[in-house]
Amino acid sequence: TLTASVGSFTAHLGGTLEDEVGASTAFSAAYSGGTSPYTTTWSFNGSVVMGSGSPLTYAWANPSTYVVTYIATDSLGRSVSGSVTIVVYPSASGLILNTHLTKLDVGTSDNVSLNFSGGLSPFSYTWNMGDGTITTTSHPWFVHAWASAGAFTCGVTVQDASGTRTSTSISLTIQPDPSVANATARSGSSVSGAGRDPRHARQSDGQL
Repeated sequence: TLTASVGSFTAHLGGTLEDEVGASTAFSAAYSGGTSPYTTTWSFNGSVVMGSGSPLTYAWANPSTYVVTYIATDSLGRSVSGSVTIVVYPSASGLILNTHLTKLDVGTSDNVSLNFSGGLSPFSYTWNMGDGTITTTSHPWFVHAWASAGAFTCGVTVQDASGTRTSTSISLTIQPDPSVANATARSGSSVSGAGRDPRHARQSDGQL
């Protein structure tokens, strides 16, 4: 909050000092003293008057450092002014999901990680593994093991401090556990050998 005053006329400027491209910042000015009604005008980087009144909402189109200046005037013509610096970051972009393998066996863990640039920290990451597992973390990686075979779409949604969200996904193939497959093959094997025909077996003293 920035405070400026002329005599008993005081104005307070409120607004976030960080934002990102595509987000909107609301600037507000509150007054004490002076004689109403009041007028407020705003300029960005000292050149263009962007609007009047309070609050003023402005959407950022480009990343940069902006100096926002306001002039508050009361009905007697007394004016107070001040400025605040706003850093506008690029929005999150270039999301790339990375995985060590695109084909895994059932029960094998994989570390899925995310690379991106821009955005306003801190970030949160909501991971959807495609098998019903949905988890939110504060770090750009997630370790997961799939319990069944099949094709899965693994996705992540990144949300930054301004509430802006962006998403990406990759496809993974989960293969049957080879140890289970081998055990199944062994259990289905045929066995051959010589033996007595049970039709010719006879009972003697309770024994066959």
